[in-house]
Amino acid sequence: MPPTRRAETNKKVSSMNYYSYRLMVRENEDNHILKCRRLFHQYAVDMYVKVETERLTFIRLNQAKLRSEEYIHIRDAINADGNAQNVGRKTILPATYIGSPRHMHEYAQDAMSYVRHQICLSRSHAIQSGQKFKKNYLIANHLLIATISLQGCSK
Repeated sequence: MPPTRRAETNKKVSSMNYYSYRLMVRENEDNHILKCRRLFHQYAVDMYVKVETERLTFIRLNQAKLRSEEYIHIRDAINADGNAQNVGRKTILPATYIGSPRHMHEYAQDAMSYVRHQICLSRSHAIQSGQKFKKNYLIANHLLIATISLQGCSK
């Protein structure tokens, strides 16, 4: 039966999948790459750079497919910058690229939502504590005034 889907006919392996397979620890198989320490570290760094370069090349060459033209406010900001020294190729990194400004912005927004929730909880706790403090302060102040007035009356 012939394969009908494209995924079944694609016989290419991405470099990320290949290096993931090569670096995997297997119990019954001896992997000499993992035993080379410093050489292994250099190999891992080199392969990481290779994979990231391929990802950046894909993003640069497929800007139309990634719908980067829909980011009109970014394009306008780039066009409005009249500095001739910043001339280069306009490539917008998507939020799926780890380390891109969009990715970092999403993480910052997630962190701010978490912090905002924590601040609201601590604020409500501080307000409740402040109200208890005011109440206790007023009671102590009233008792102090009453004690002073009673001592003044007894003299």
